[in-house]
Amino acid sequence: MLTEPIYRDLLWRSLTISLAVSIITVAFSYPVAWFISFHGGVHKNLWLFLITVPCWTSYLLRVMSWKVILGYQGVLNTGLMSTGLIDKPVTTLLYNSNAVIITLVHSWAAFAILPIYVSLEKIDRSLIEAAHDLGDNKFWSFLRVTLPLSLPGVISAFLIVMIPTVGDYVTPKLVGGKDGVMIATAIQAQFGKGANWPLGAALSVTTMVVVSRHGRAYGTGAETLREAHKMSGRHGIQKSRWLPVYVTAYLAFLYLPILLLPIFSFNNAASTTFLLAGFTTKWYASLWGNTVMLEAARNSLIVGITVSILSTGLAICAARAITRYKFRGQRYDRAADGAALSTGNHRRRVAADDRAAARHRAVAGNGHSRPDGVLPPLCAVGADLRLRWFRPLAGGSLA
Repeated sequence: MLTEPIYRDLLWRSLTISLAVSIITVAFSYPVAWFISFHGGVHKNLWLFLITVPCWTSYLLRVMSWKVILGYQGVLNTGLMSTGLIDKPVTTLLYNSNAVIITLVHSWAAFAILPIYVSLEKIDRSLIEAAHDLGDNKFWSFLRVTLPLSLPGVISAFLIVMIPTVGDYVTPKLVGGKDGVMIATAIQAQFGKGANWPLGAALSVTTMVVVSRHGRAYGTGAETLREAHKMSGRHGIQKSRWLPVYVTAYLAFLYLPILLLPIFSFNNAASTTFLLAGFTTKWYASLWGNTVMLEAARNSLIVGITVSILSTGLAICAARAITRYKFRGQRYDRAADGAALSTGNHRRRVAADDRAAARHRAVAGNGHSRPDGVLPPLCAVGADLRLRWFRPLAGGSLA
């Protein structure tokens, strides 16, 4: 399949765009996470809340908002023309790989900030004070102490962004144009109009294999940097003047597409141009009077709540099984999970549990792994649940 130039070029472009998005997202997110960790004080939870609020809006709506921002008569062109910086709209802002990169950076910014923040929170501040006492300034103490100890969070953020963006379909479809087509578009075409499911499956598997190599590297790197997570402390907060300005600009970048939605909801004309045709509330009136739309909103709410509960429950069980029990190929299981994310939403990995179950060893009653036998992870979790929560009913104590 890779002998075909079109598929080889699409895969290479997807990897290039994903790598660029990951680097830019992590580079721009690190100062924000650093500011929250070192300067957030008692308002850290508030800062984290403000960062995650844009994620509450539909991913599709955020992509469409960027289409309006970067459009020929969009927000950016209108603003540049009103200030006199350009005489006519710029046509190269939309429908290219740059538009895909900008949109994906915005979509995954919050997901990159959180693991970096957690890693920074676990750094012993006394180490930074010691570096200052030994003569290091802020720059060198950051390079020699803060950055190396936060590398686990940086690596996690990098892969959290890179793995899904390789197989992203919606963003290239809406803002990429012919120059921003990625491998997921070709996969969807084969499963859709092309009606060539074997070729589509081959494209998916190839993408999974490529991404799984990064997952394997993550497993090796995570083991090497694991000790960096064991340190904690809350001293030696550093001062900075430019970070509040940067964080404010970063939040403006996150909220800009979201703020456009209520503005357009009162537009009198059903257009995608930024120059509004007048103020009206007719769209809200038609919404509340449309039973089909209300039913769709109700179904969306039910599905969202159900998926959140089930996903959280399964994720807790899987995380407990992975962290509490030892089994062969544990680091490669993470690589396989990353490979499943790389193909986007087209073909979900329905056999993921079977794959993971084949690797798990049987778990003894005391929580230690046995050298013989294989036990599915759900059985391992069930044994753990029995020990920790059901034992008090029989008069025992918590493990």
